[in-house]
Amino acid sequence: SAQPHVTADPDQHQLPPAHPVKWRDPEVYDPVKPGGQMFWERGPDGRMRPESLYDSVVHKAIGRMTASLRNKGRRDALSLYIDAGYGIMEGSTYTPGEFTRLHLSQRNVFFIPMGGRLIAVYPKHLLFVIFSPNQGLTAQEEYNVFEFLKTHVLDAYKWTCMDGKCPRQDDDWSEDLRMLIHMEYLLRRSFRQKPATTIRYDARRMLARQRALQCTMESEEAWCS
Repeated sequence: SAQPHVTADPDQHQLPPAHPVKWRDPEVYDPVKPGGQMFWERGPDGRMRPESLYDSVVHKAIGRMTASLRNKGRRDALSLYIDAGYGIMEGSTYTPGEFTRLHLSQRNVFFIPMGGRLIAVYPKHLLFVIFSPNQGLTAQEEYNVFEFLKTHVLDAYKWTCMDGKCPRQDDDWSEDLRMLIHMEYLLRRSFRQKPATTIRYDARRMLARQRALQCTMESEEAWCS
């Protein structure tokens, strides 16, 4: 099961960011390629390899997921924008009240996409969970998340951080693609009062959700069920 860990001290570990920022202006890039080409590319050796998704693709996928689940009337579906995730990761300062309209403190859960990592925040439990099969947050990034939550969600000392448990897989997916599938799993359970700290999709189910995402992105229709 997921294990809590101690609050990061930014003065102890000044580590470089785990993932370089790869912001691409959605107004310039909108590469939703057919046939799954948005997820994989052919390398110099002729073999297919995972492709890091453009932020505009991730943004569109999150929008489709949240809209579809919200329309069902019983989902508390909310994700911050990708640029907000980058800003929080880097410790950017936001003006007081900038997130007030989102009512973050009243949510069962909301999500922060953060450079291939997914942060699930449970305000009613003063808990945030990091879902990342390969690499978590650096000490500095974790501290930045704490500061954001205390400033813009609930000014509480006892925020707890946990490492979420994800299924082990031998597939060749990019971190962005895996993050989207994990978010879809958690969004479906966002109406529940109990925090979700484990992704329970097995390999077959993960692949099915990836195909649903591909269908959704290529058809311009609502999220495939």
